[in-house]
Amino acid sequence: MGQLTLHYTFTDKAEEARIEHPLVTLLRAVRDHGSILAAAKQQQLSYRYYWGELKRWEKDLGVELVIWGRTSKGVSLTPQSLAFLDAEEKVQKKFSDQIAQIKAHLNQSVRLLKRQTAQHTDHQTADQAELVAA
Repeated sequence: MGQLTLHYTFTDKAEEARIEHPLVTLLRAVRDHGSILAAAKQQQLSYRYYWGELKRWEKDLGVELVIWGRTSKGVSLTPQSLAFLDAEEKVQKKFSDQIAQIKAHLNQSVRLLKRQTAQHTDHQTADQAELVAA
């Protein structure tokens, strides 16, 4: 694992212009909530799944992400994970305008696609009506 690729998804929800990654989402929630259980609940995931994802990322990256241990205080992120989140947040802030522009252009492309699809459907409907009339 070493190369980054970017993907985007379509959604009906209005969201801020950010580049999201599942690992960042997992780590940020653990940092913010102080426990895997609370982070999993916030993400509407099971504890087992959340725990498994953290372990999988640790294996894939070859680094410890969470300071594991059963305590009443929950868990905390390793210094490397905290530094990673800090660096990721700085990148998001630095490039927020560019990310917003990319999002705006892609949204414009989707609107164009929908408009062309609607026009195509209108033409098909008109053609079908002509066939029925004939």
